[in-house]
Amino acid sequence: MPIASLAVTALLGLTGVAARALLQRHRTGESGMRWPSGTRHWCAWLVSVGGILLAGIAAPLAELGGLRSLPVLDHSVLRMARAALAALSTGVVFACQQAMGASWRLHPTRVSTPS
Repeated sequence: MPIASLAVTALLGLTGVAARALLQRHRTGESGMRWPSGTRHWCAWLVSVGGILLAGIAAPLAELGGLRSLPVLDHSVLRMARAALAALSTGVVFACQQAMGASWRLHPTRVSTPS
């Protein structure tokens, strides 16, 4: 299952970031990718990237290296359910991004309010 986990993480990166940025560039002339602005946005970005690195990359690599998960979680039905849920989630993320259309941005930008 670690290979499947790495594959789903790669799929999410390809569809949720790379393909969506290319589509956005095709539609609007710019990729929609922005650096986070403000402390809260940076903290959210760091937590998000940290979660992807730990759960999507480091954990499967650790399992490939011989480190085992909790025995209660290592049931084949649970592994298949997790893989199916991850794949379904990737599809839902891409569909939601498509629904945002030209408004899609990878990171929120600070909007100035008129004074």
